[in-house]
Amino acid sequence: MPELPELRGYASFINENCAGVVFARVSLSSAARHPPIELPWHRFLISAESRGKELMLRFRESSSSSTASDDRLVQYSFLMGMSGRWDFVPSSLLVDEETKLANKLKHAHVLFESADQLYTLCFVDTRRFGRWTPSPEGWSAERGPDPTTEYDAFEANVLSGLESCSRSFQRPVCELLLDQRYFNGVGNYLRAEILYRAGVTDPFRSAHQVLLECPQILPLCRDVCNEVIERNLLNDHEAFTDWLQCYGKALKRKDSSGRTVWYSNQSSKSVVVKTEQSTNPERKKSTPKKRKGASSSSTSSASVMPRDYGTRRIAHIKRETEPEVIAKKRVRRTRSLYNAVG
Repeated sequence: MPELPELRGYASFINENCAGVVFARVSLSSAARHPPIELPWHRFLISAESRGKELMLRFRESSSSSTASDDRLVQYSFLMGMSGRWDFVPSSLLVDEETKLANKLKHAHVLFESADQLYTLCFVDTRRFGRWTPSPEGWSAERGPDPTTEYDAFEANVLSGLESCSRSFQRPVCELLLDQRYFNGVGNYLRAEILYRAGVTDPFRSAHQVLLECPQILPLCRDVCNEVIERNLLNDHEAFTDWLQCYGKALKRKDSSGRTVWYSNQSSKSVVVKTEQSTNPERKKSTPKKRKGASSSSTSSASVMPRDYGTRRIAHIKRETEPEVIAKKRVRRTRSLYNAVG
């Protein structure tokens, strides 16, 4: 299934190939499962942008200026499903079924043909789980911020769910990382690499516990994705396979939805030290005392998480979710209720 780096690559691919190209026709294959794409113009331009696992195709009338307002845009949101991809090919490769098959375009289900009939932008989806919907309001409200382009909002969204003790955070951390409301763009291989590099040896533990112990998971969601993108690994299968440290190379087990979780019960050397420190009772007791001083707090934050905000928020969540604190809050609420009634 295409994940955040793949979607970013598709958006760049569409923008590079469609820049300056005027399109005049959009059609769907007979096997397409979703409604036709309706545009109010006979000639139009196409651009794309990605956010996590969502790809937004934007259409503009070809005669309109580049400074036209957003209300002149038509937007469609594309989800790639299990096998969706984009191709920009000569239209001659789509003349008949035999030619399509020979060029791996048999499953091209959405086709945008250029006005000169020379090229066609195709959404190809072999398994047909991909879908497209009109999105006049923009990005889907059901998906969280992109961890690479909206990191602060992404971090705040996850920490808010963690602090509220949402039921989602009681699930295994391996399952939470696929919840697009919080980890938009993370899929199976990113999940494996992020948890491994964070030193998580049991991905089936409660997400609430794991995120409190391993706050480095959050910046790793950004950094691992950026590493794939910046090193252009998706265009080099051998380099990508060599880059993988856990996915397809370690232990595996099914999660509750039947998806394979790749993990290692031995973390990397750089993380083992942190794991041993967190499991040492003596060090646990001494850590809060060190954080009372401003200088020691900044040192601790830098060693655990690159953003001081996230570390302070996690320390706050730890305090607020202790049983004694929760009990005191309940007592205060009960007293307030009786006082209001009395």
